[in-house]
Parts: sequence; C-alpha cells; structure tokens
Amino acid sequence: MITTLVLPLLAAATLLVPPQDTAPLSGRLRWVPNPVRMAPDASGSTGWVSDPARHLSPATVRAIDSTLFALEASTRVEMAVVVLDSLDGLEPDQAALLLHRRWGVGKRDQNNGIVFLWSPALRRTHVSIGYRLEGVLTDARTGRIQDEHVIPHFRAGRFDAGVLAGVQALAAAAREETGTATGIAAYNPVLGADVADRTAGNGFGREAAWWLAPIAGGATAIGGAVAWRRRRRRCAKCGQKMHRLSETEDDAELSDEERLEESLKSVNYDVWTCAPCGELAVVPHKRWFSGYSRCSHCRRYTSKATTRTITAATQLSEGLAEVTTDCANCKAHDVREQTIPRLPPPSSGGSGSSGGGSSGSSFGGGSAGGGGAGRSY
Repeated sequence: MITTLVLPLLAAATLLVPPQDTAPLSGRLRWVPNPVRMAPDASGSTGWVSDPARHLSPATVRAIDSTLFALEASTRVEMAVVVLDSLDGLEPDQAALLLHRRWGVGKRDQNNGIVFLWSPALRRTHVSIGYRLEGVLTDARTGRIQDEHVIPHFRAGRFDAGVLAGVQALAAAAREETGTATGIAAYNPVLGADVADRTAGNGFGREAAWWLAPIAGGATAIGGAVAWRRRRRRCAKCGQKMHRLSETEDDAELSDEERLEESLKSVNYDVWTCAPCGELAVVPHKRWFSGYSRCSHCRRYTSKATTRTITAATQLSEGLAEVTTDCANCKAHDVREQTIPRLPPPSSGGSGSSGGGSSGSSFGGGSAGGGGAGRSY
C-alpha cells in the first residue's frame, strides 16, 4: 500500500520539476551570423554588426561600422556588436563569451577584442572584454559605460542612439591601451567547461594563477620601489633629508600650467622642501592613460586629440579621418587629415581551438576569459 501511495507522489513531483536544457553550450547560437563573414555591401566591405532581426536602422549600422573600422585600423582592437532576441537559453554573459571565443574577436597575439551584446527581448546588455583590454576596460568601468551611455537612451526608447553611444564610449576607452608588446597568448579552453567555471567564479583565475603569480610579484615589487622612492628624497644641495608637501600644500609652489596638468590628471607633481638650506624641488610624475599628450607648442601635457572618420576604409579602398588636437593650456588648435589603411581581406580560418573556439572565424583569432559587465533596463 505504501508503494501504491508513493509512486503517484513521485510522478507528480517529477511533473512539477521544470525540464532542464541539457544542450551543450558549443552547439548553441550556431545560427547567429558572424558579421565579418556576411556578404559584402555595395562598397565591397563587410561589417562588425550582427543583427539578424534588424532592430538597428541601416544608418546606425553604418555609423557603428565606420567607428569600428577606424578603431581596428588605428589600434588593431576588434569589436563585434550583436543584437539577439533569443539567446538559446543562455544568460547574456554566457552568450557574449561564447560568441567572443567562437568568432575569435580580437587579434590572436593580443586578445584585444570586445563583444557588445544586446537582447531586446530580455531587456539586457552585456559586454565581453578580451584579456588585453581588461586593464583599461575593467568590469566596473565597462558597467559604468553602459550606465552612462547606453541605459539612459534605452529607457527613453532611443535604442539606436544607446547602442551607438555605447560603441563609441567603449572604442574611446579601448584606445587608451597603448602597449606594444604581443600581449597574453591566446587562451581557448573547452567552451562548455569554462563557461560553467566562470559562472561559478572559478574560471580564468584558476587556470592562469600559476604564471600570473610571478608577474604580479614583480609588478608589486616595482610599485613598492617607486612608492618608497616617492616618500624619500635627499637635497641635491646639502644632502639632508627633504620633506614632501601634501597635495593641498604643494599647490602654492606650482605654476598655473602645473596646476592645470594636475587638474587634468595628466601629471602629478611632488614638491619637496629642505629645511636646512631652503632648497625647493618640484618633481613631475606623468600619469598613464590620462588621454592627454604633450602639446607641440607649449610642451605641457595638456593636449588632447579626437578622431572623426570622414570615409571608412574598406577592403578595396583606404579611408580618411580628421584628427583634431586642442590644448587646454595654450589653446592651440590643430586639424589634420589622416589616411586609414585598407582593411585586410577575410582570413580563411581562425585559431582552430576545440569546443567552439575561433575555428572558421574571420576575426583575428582572439579570446576572452569572462571579463566584462552587463546591465538590465
């Protein structure tokens, strides 16, 4: 009798449990078109936008392509924009990472790719960041870009404007990556296992910790030495220890130009005084990734350049960009035109990684480890 009662209860409980989607990750989203393998347009060029349902207007797609063509030509950074209603049961971060690796977005020797995913049906966005760009596009900054440039437009129903503004802000941040080394070697583990690990918080950090440890240790030692040096200084005149003024105290000893550089965060000045002999020393420290360069007129780090694409480069012809440079100190204003090199023809293959990596990709063969951020609206 117990068996007679238990079996119906077990059957009922089974019906109440929702069915689990057991399809392998590597088999999902295969229907999403790779934008750089799509048929070329009238100019002979392919693009960077995959929008099968055509949520974005043709004008917006052209503007995005123009921005990303210029970005890749000047920095080698690759960005794909993907607009999908269905994610085949995946979370946006999983879908963005899957496509990032499958297509190989970014250069193989640098892993400098970005995937901007928008799901209108889910009302969510996610941006996947390649390893090389995680220094300038941290998870926090990537989320802040969406908060400031994308989500306000989306909530007002201006979806084209939001996507374009997000792309432009991400591209501007990516341009701050100025390193010239080959970067981190391509990392393409089996996709299904890695996405599961990353979701559980055990992804890239676990596999890479063994070789990151010496690098982190060396960077810490160098940073410690620099910090120690900035806390101690001897007078060049009398050899006695000098005293460093605080940030509020040193402003009185700086020139107007030096105070401007500090306000722009392009240079930080340390001011040292020597009590025994009265010697004063002003020591500049150039800040990385400030966006400002040295002005050719006044020689101060107060010059900023902006680039506007006039004609996007294609695989058949060069493009043209206008570079405007303005100095906040001497007010110098320069405008020049710059040629954008022709785009390379699509490659015939990618990195050949297993488990849904970048095999068959026409991007550069890059990868990612799950860095990035997403938002809902």
